[in-house]
Amino acid sequence: MADSLVNEPTTLAPLPPTLHRGLIAVAVFGFLSFLTSLALLCRLGYRLVTWKRKSQARVNQFTILLFNLVFADVQQSVAFLLNTEWLRRNALDVASPTCWAQGWFVSTGDLASGLFTLAIAVHSFLDIVHDFRLGHKAFLACLAILWAFVYVCAIIGVALHPSDFYVRAGAWCWINVKYSSERLWLHYFFVIVAEFGTVIIYALTYLILRRRVAESFYTTSDTALRARSAAKLIIAYPIVYVLCTLPLVIMRLTSMAGGAVTFPQLCVAGALITSNG
Repeated sequence: MADSLVNEPTTLAPLPPTLHRGLIAVAVFGFLSFLTSLALLCRLGYRLVTWKRKSQARVNQFTILLFNLVFADVQQSVAFLLNTEWLRRNALDVASPTCWAQGWFVSTGDLASGLFTLAIAVHSFLDIVHDFRLGHKAFLACLAILWAFVYVCAIIGVALHPSDFYVRAGAWCWINVKYSSERLWLHYFFVIVAEFGTVIIYALTYLILRRRVAESFYTTSDTALRARSAAKLIIAYPIVYVLCTLPLVIMRLTSMAGGAVTFPQLCVAGALITSNG
């Protein structure tokens, strides 16, 4: 009975027991992700402020990308941390400002996390494989474009449907189920591109590094050792990212296609995706 309410974009009160238990897990992981992401954000911010030497320009550029990714993860974790409000009230109220805020942070946090993950993959490929880095002004322009794109996508949806764009979307608030085109073209299309693009780029980088090591491309043993270490790390990161993000994408796309999705399934996927941070 409770699972038949999943796709209804209406207030849900009281919360079904399965959803109540599931949101506890999502909120806990959201809280842990918020704390760890915020701590890392502060640490990266401190390093960016204190690094002054030009010889560290390459490290700084990568760290700036990482800083932006973690900032996106903070926004994403805030979205799922807001589930504590629904637990406190034992209701998911679509008329509450919290519902709108949660929908906004889900949209911007998820999309920004995917785009900056892809940006780091592209940067790593160009840096490691081709020893190429953008100039400082071009690099900052790319950062501005990525953030502008994230917020423009969110603003377009709100501008098109100001009264009911963010409502209950299953186990929490997000884009109204009746706006499936907006869900796809303002969010999921780009998240999916980021996921598969990240996997493809890291796979190519891994294969190139392995081939170079095998062919003694690197002239010193120390350089070869760093290349082997980079190859191992590169193969791990996209696996973790996809495992965390893909389940929720599958759940949402299944729901958009008319398939059945349950509260427990959404809560498991939500706990995974908020663990990105």
